[in-house]
Amino acid sequence: MIVRGSMKHSFSGRRRKTFRAIRKQKSEFVPLDKAVVPNQRYLEWQEEQRKYKSAGFVADPTMGRVSDDSFRKEVSSNYTVSIAFNKGAYQVIPNEDIKHIGK
Repeated sequence: MIVRGSMKHSFSGRRRKTFRAIRKQKSEFVPLDKAVVPNQRYLEWQEEQRKYKSAGFVADPTMGRVSDDSFRKEVSSNYTVSIAFNKGAYQVIPNEDIKHIGK
């Protein structure tokens, strides 16, 4: 099948933008100077690291402490997690209402 058409339009009939090749002038090659001094902020950071060696990243200030979770066990013993109604979502139900689950 031979289809005649213009290259300025796509298959759907939408007009394409024209492409113009722009030639760039090549820049002159400049070799990398290996004796470049690092920026001032990096030098300040290095000096600060040398000066304050103990100042490091602290992940969690409460790290190593044991917390008392006994109250959570006491409170959660009064509740249960179950489906409250037929095809419903899980809900926290008091122990007094367990007999009404699914009704």
